[in-house]
Amino acid sequence: MERSQGQVGWAYSIWFLLLMGLLLCASLQVQSFRTTGRYVEDALACSNLAALIVDVEEYGRSHEILLESPTAARDRFLTALRGNLNLDPNMRCPNDSLISGPVNIDAFIVYQVYEDRVEIFRFGSEGSEIYLTGIPGEIFAPNGKPVTNTGVYSEISFPVKGFLGVETEVHKGDLADIAVN
Repeated sequence: MERSQGQVGWAYSIWFLLLMGLLLCASLQVQSFRTTGRYVEDALACSNLAALIVDVEEYGRSHEILLESPTAARDRFLTALRGNLNLDPNMRCPNDSLISGPVNIDAFIVYQVYEDRVEIFRFGSEGSEIYLTGIPGEIFAPNGKPVTNTGVYSEISFPVKGFLGVETEVHKGDLADIAVN
């Protein structure tokens, strides 16, 4: 049986088109993940900033920037996060092409920085509170940044659907603080 040169060329062309199709699908998926990442990072940063309400009376007395209440900061963060990510009461996003499942709050930490100490209020995923203390500059947020100013750190996780229906768990964290100058 003889093969002509045209049949071999067609076979190579089909394999080449198949490879290009797979590369196109992969690049579209990567771009979708980037878009979701930027969207969630912006929403998380805005939600952290919404939680940073300064106690003006304390600032007038001691010139230290402190938050009014760690529990109130967490409540403001939750309200802002639901609004910024368009989440329903079950913490699910109606647009499941971006976030395909419920958003979990893995950590919410309030850092109250005084001149000589740092008070740390860590809220767990179920809302429980843990109180710790430390020294400014020697305490680091979970993302590795030193804590030198009053601020909040939050970390969320959520599932995203990938290529061919593969689902992956994504974690995003952000630290927002208030500088004196």
